[in-house]
Amino acid sequence: MNSYNRHTEDAYPQENEINKMANIAPFQYGGQSVIEKASIRKRTVSSSFSIPVGICGTDRLIVAKSGRSGTIMKVAIIPGNGAGDVFSANWYGWAYEKINDIPGVTADLRNMPDPITARESIWIPFMRGEMSCDESTIIIGHSSGAEAAMRFAEKYKVKGIILVSACITDLGDENERESGYYSRPWEWEKIKANTEFIVQFGSTDDPFIQWEEHQQVADGLQSALHKFSDRGHFMNSVFPELINVVKSKLC
Repeated sequence: MNSYNRHTEDAYPQENEINKMANIAPFQYGGQSVIEKASIRKRTVSSSFSIPVGICGTDRLIVAKSGRSGTIMKVAIIPGNGAGDVFSANWYGWAYEKINDIPGVTADLRNMPDPITARESIWIPFMRGEMSCDESTIIIGHSSGAEAAMRFAEKYKVKGIILVSACITDLGDENERESGYYSRPWEWEKIKANTEFIVQFGSTDDPFIQWEEHQQVADGLQSALHKFSDRGHFMNSVFPELINVVKSKLC
């Protein structure tokens, strides 16, 4: 599969409209403006804003003060495969901050081990052991992270999963094949049994994943599917619809 690099704001015209929805200036964060875009292979990383040094560490985990009788809801953001600091990639860091602003919720976002191939044999144990994903956790997975979320939910109970740009095959890509996620059939019934809810975001103009694959995930999981026609692989700098879904599941 051909790789590509984008380095101009014009390459992603839809992102300006999404930024307006969130009432922030395009590619502005902490007073810094970043327009560089980059993607590796199928996926995933697009440098779309910068968090100043000293404000956000590589593996920072903020525990929010609870507003509901001491109960803390966990949200784990699992990025797609790629390179660089995930806090500066796509909407990950933006969502991390927004979710941590919700009373009674703590978000976790990490620079994952084995970030290029994103092997299931490494990511699933990391999610379980280091990120402590469990039955009180909402897992948000993007791209390879969506496949990790699904395989995780085959084995363990979680509060729910939110899948962004999920697929079911390796798309003919050798690196994706080596990840291990696609080596066997998907166990839809186990995933459904281990989750209280499943929400899915997909776009018909995804340059990497044919819509048929998005639909097969939705059919298999009977997910609440949010279908778009102008979001590509969801590599925007902000993602307000995602935050709305998270908030709706906390009620």
